[in-house]
Amino acid sequence: MASRVALAFVVFALNGRCLFAQITAEPASLRGDSPQTRKRLAEAEKRVLSGKADEVATAVEELQRILDEGGDDLISLDGKLHRAARWIAHPILAKLPHDALKSYRDRIEEPARKLLDAGKRDRDIRPLWQLLDRYFVSRPADEGSLLLGDLLFERGDFRTAELVWKRLLPESDADVAYPGSRSEAAAVQARIILAAVFAGEAECAKEAFAEFQKKHSKASGSLGGKTGLYADVLKEFVDRPPPVSASWDRNWPTFGGDPARSGRIPGPLAIRRAPRPTWTEPIPFDFRIPNSSFRHPVGHPVVLNGWVYVADPYHVAAFELKTGLYRSVYSLGRAEFPEPVKKPDPNAKSVEPPPTSPTLTAWNGRLYARLGHPSLKPGVRPEDSAIICFAPLAKPGRESPPLREQWRIYPPVVDGKPGSAWEGAPLIAQGRLWAAFARFEGGRVVHSIACYDPADSDSAPERPAWVAEVADCAVLSNSEVQARGRQELLTLAGRYIVFCTNAGAVVALDAATGHRAWAVQYPRSVRRVVESNRSPDPSPAVVYGGRIFVAPADADRVFAFDAETGNELWESGALEGGQILGVARNRLVVSSTGPVQGIRGLNVATGSYHAPEGWIQASGLLGYGQGLVSDDIILWPSRAGLFFLDPLSGSVIASLKTMGSDPQLFGNLAVADGWLVVVSSTQVWAYYTDEPPYIRPPDL
Repeated sequence: MASRVALAFVVFALNGRCLFAQITAEPASLRGDSPQTRKRLAEAEKRVLSGKADEVATAVEELQRILDEGGDDLISLDGKLHRAARWIAHPILAKLPHDALKSYRDRIEEPARKLLDAGKRDRDIRPLWQLLDRYFVSRPADEGSLLLGDLLFERGDFRTAELVWKRLLPESDADVAYPGSRSEAAAVQARIILAAVFAGEAECAKEAFAEFQKKHSKASGSLGGKTGLYADVLKEFVDRPPPVSASWDRNWPTFGGDPARSGRIPGPLAIRRAPRPTWTEPIPFDFRIPNSSFRHPVGHPVVLNGWVYVADPYHVAAFELKTGLYRSVYSLGRAEFPEPVKKPDPNAKSVEPPPTSPTLTAWNGRLYARLGHPSLKPGVRPEDSAIICFAPLAKPGRESPPLREQWRIYPPVVDGKPGSAWEGAPLIAQGRLWAAFARFEGGRVVHSIACYDPADSDSAPERPAWVAEVADCAVLSNSEVQARGRQELLTLAGRYIVFCTNAGAVVALDAATGHRAWAVQYPRSVRRVVESNRSPDPSPAVVYGGRIFVAPADADRVFAFDAETGNELWESGALEGGQILGVARNRLVVSSTGPVQGIRGLNVATGSYHAPEGWIQASGLLGYGQGLVSDDIILWPSRAGLFFLDPLSGSVIASLKTMGSDPQLFGNLAVADGWLVVVSSTQVWAYYTDEPPYIRPPDL
């Protein structure tokens, strides 16, 4: 009882009133979680292990029915990680007695072979993933796994390639072992070591290579584009790891710079810049909180084809990148609450709408925005939020046209239940558009994801390609806490769409079909639940090197998961108010508001900030805006200016202070075509320099 009173007092102190009665730290409930399917799987496994022919035959039929009818169900074996039922069924089928396994393989040979042939013919990973998802224990899946790993490696997805190959080695630590692989063990092991080298895991690669030399010193074949003894080829790569280049289209098209939200600048960046921006322009709209003493940056900029775009909940503005010349503003035309104003009314009643810092997405020359009421609320109408596609803009010039709406889409109606609102700007990749939306139902908020294909049609898509409900969580009944300003974003992780609900769960869906892949429920913090609902900044998952990193707004630590399986790799120590900037030199760069204020670099493999694996700069400074990273430099905007930090130590290399009315506050950053763009609470400004780019000295 005493602990409850103490906790209630903490919540009271944080919010100025006692909200404990309305606030709970329970995790989001997962849609698709099926205890019944879990029970069926457990019974089937028991029959398989009995070894009795009739029991095994019954189990095979039951497992096939689960694969056909319930393979999409989520199954949890530890109360935290949930995986699709198909990946619980495959390990059970792998345990079949020899004769039963042979009979089952004969049964699924034809459809499995067709998928393998399609993957080999077109060198396409999609049918190969279908092969493993549907017929993992089939004979063609052996060759298919080897080929899939090769194709993933070619695409730079080294960790997932390593996972797929490991499944062919019975003695490995794979999540599931393929039964009786005929692939050459030395060839598979050599590929795994090569993947570790290219993934930047030098120490692991060296240890594995030492063991490989003892077991397979005479094995030979083709590896890494070379032919000869595997040990000789590997030694060249282990001793001199090749630099991994990354492509960059010189735009900044979305939050985090890419669909993986990595926050990375692939190329070098100059850090020597004039103290004054090249140009500064006021934002031509003002969504401000009356009587508020502190303001957040208006929004997160995108840069496309020479234009800088900035949005608030009801407007989108376009500026020329090279001149800052304001060209156009689009208004949604209906702003019910609150009304955007040019200047704050000092006598206005303090309505205190939620702070919000909207994002945009640019793709294939077009701009996409989520506009409408900035928060979710019970009774929301479909027209209260829309995703709007703007027509392609010509390059900047005197005759540049204004922003023109091409089409708009409203949240889909699910099971005849209207009243949904889009969460945030859409994610667009590979010609498809995905967006999260939410609705209120029975005192809970239900999170869903919709996919539209294609994303760049001349008219609005008539219907989604698929819609999937992913989770639901309790609604905070206090009206001020309900007015959540943060807009949730999706992340692309290989073949999956990942959604961090910031309500106790992270969910992964197949990007093409919407089928559930995995989900994780993480521990929430009551304090963070209260505070996070007033946070304006998106907090999406960040993907890098086959790992998924999340710093949920409702948790007091950072988590890392395997992108393919959802297995937790690590969780950090206490770190409240974590904001991920990106990954630089195998350090996950995270700023924090407590219990130690500052910024730190967590080792991507372990989560440690202790040297030499990671670092911490407990400067007491607070971040202000979204920064970004490269392997040479970290750009951290703070309330004391912009700091350029060394990725391996976190030490300050240079800094930049503003010269305006707020001489210390910076804002949300974007980098494109040599320009550094900043969006503050009232202005957009940009820096350009002819100075050479900064290259980190090797001995720094």
